Amino acid sequence: MNTPVSAAAPTFASVIQSPVATVIQVPATPVPATQAAAAPTGAPADPAAPVKIVYGGHFPLSETPTQDGPEGIRFDFNDGARVVLPERAEGQGNWRIRLTDLDTGNVVFNVDVKGARVNSTKRYYVRFRLEVWVVDVDPKSKVEPRSVLDHSMDLTDRDV
Repeated sequence: MNTPVSAAAPTFASVIQSPVATVIQVPATPVPATQAAAAPTGAPADPAAPVKIVYGGHFPLSETPTQDGPEGIRFDFNDGARVVLPERAEGQGNWRIRLTDLDTGNVVFNVDVKGARVNSTKRYYVRFRLEVWVVDVDPKSKVEPRSVLDHSMDLTDRDV
């Protein structure tokens, strides 16, 4: 639910609530206590005054994962495991991607693709292991898959 902020009559503090965050718009310069006390709640402020935006809650996620991996792979563990595998050129083989829950040993996702964006359905703290290989397109090929990325999520000694 978004609460619109009127541009015609800004107040000393306006609040916009959304499912992602609460945004509080307040004047960038402090309002003198005497002026704030004298002005009734909801009274218009100077519309030309700059506005400082204060975010509450989580910041929106970036469109692409934040970590750079080898061969153009991007990944992170913000809002679950997120992986972007760039499109492989013809004759370059496929990607094989596997996500494993390290605490249970369950393979959450395992597939061969040319290129893809993968988002885990588990969104909250799960110790994921991310493995990516390059594999031959021909299933009868004797060529061993080449490991490109093997990363285990580890938040030991980190602020979460």
